[in-house]
Amino acid sequence: MITRSVDLKGTSPSSPFLTALLYLGVLVLLLSSILRWMPGGWSVPDHLRIGLLWAALPLFLGAVWLRHRVAVLAVLVACLINAYLVTPTLLPRSTVPGEPVTLLHANVWQHNPSMDAFVALAREQKADLVVVLERYHFQGYAWADALADRFAYRLTCGEADCGNNILSRWPLERLGVVTSPWHDRPDNPSYLAARVHRPGGAFTLVTAHLGQPFDQAIQDAQADWLVARLRELPGPLILSGDFNAAPWSPLIRRIMAGGSLARLSTTGPTWPSSALFIGIPIDHVLGDAGAEDAQVLGDIGSDHRPILTTFTLSGG
Repeated sequence: MITRSVDLKGTSPSSPFLTALLYLGVLVLLLSSILRWMPGGWSVPDHLRIGLLWAALPLFLGAVWLRHRVAVLAVLVACLINAYLVTPTLLPRSTVPGEPVTLLHANVWQHNPSMDAFVALAREQKADLVVVLERYHFQGYAWADALADRFAYRLTCGEADCGNNILSRWPLERLGVVTSPWHDRPDNPSYLAARVHRPGGAFTLVTAHLGQPFDQAIQDAQADWLVARLRELPGPLILSGDFNAAPWSPLIRRIMAGGSLARLSTTGPTWPSSALFIGIPIDHVLGDAGAEDAQVLGDIGSDHRPILTTFTLSGG
C-alpha cells in the first residue's frame, strides 16, 4: 500500500468568494471607522463604534483563518481607532468637594403603554431630581401624581408639549422659553430649563431632546441653538438629555465645549434597551460639576434604559 504525504504548510483555505466577502466586510468596517474625517462624511456610523468593535471580531477571526495578513492589519487599525475614541468616554471623572446630588434621567418612550415600571423604579431610587423625556401633556400626569410624595415639585412643558418633565425634592423655577420641534422650527430641540432652589445652593437644570442624526444639518442647528441658550443661563449648570449622539461624536464635544461642560454620566450604552452590548450611549448628563457615580438601570418598557447619576456641586 502506497501512501502519499501532503505538506499543508503555507496553504490557505480561502476561496475567491470567501476572500471577496472578507475584504468587503473589512472595507465597510474601515470606512465606517474613518468616515468622520472624510469630507461630507455621513455622521451615523460615528455613533456605532461599540457595534463596530463587536463586528470586528468575526472579521478578525475570518482573516486569521483565511491567512490574509492585510485584512488582519486593517481590522486591527479599525479596532484601535474605535477603541481610542470609545474608551475615554467610559472612564470615571474625579469628584469635587460639595454636597452630592442624585439625578434619575429616563427617556420613557412615547409609545410605552404603561408607566408602572418607571414609577416603581423611581420609587426605589433615592434620587433628588427626575428628568423624564417623551411623556407629553396630552398623555396626562398620572405617573407624576404617583410620585408626588417623593417629589413635591414638578415642572412640565404644559401645552407647549415638548415632552420634557422635571420632578424635584426642591422648589423649581422655570427659566426662559419652552420649545418643541413639533410646534416650533425643526432646528429647535425639545427644551425645558429650571432653576433648582436647593438649600445648599441653587443651580440650573436644563433638559433637552435632540433629533435623530439622519439629517445632520438639523441636529447641528439644534446643538447650536442649545449652546446659545446655555450661555444665557446662570450657573452652576446641569444638562440632562437624549441627544441621539454618542459621547465621542463631534456633536457632543461641541455642546460640551460651547457650554463649558463635562460628561457626568460616564456609562455604557443606553439605547436600544434590548441590545445594550452593541448599543450607543445617547442619553447624557453633562455639567460644570464633579462626578461621583453613574449607572445604567433596568428595563422600564422603553427603547432606552434610564441612567442614575450622582454629582457634586462646588460650594454646596
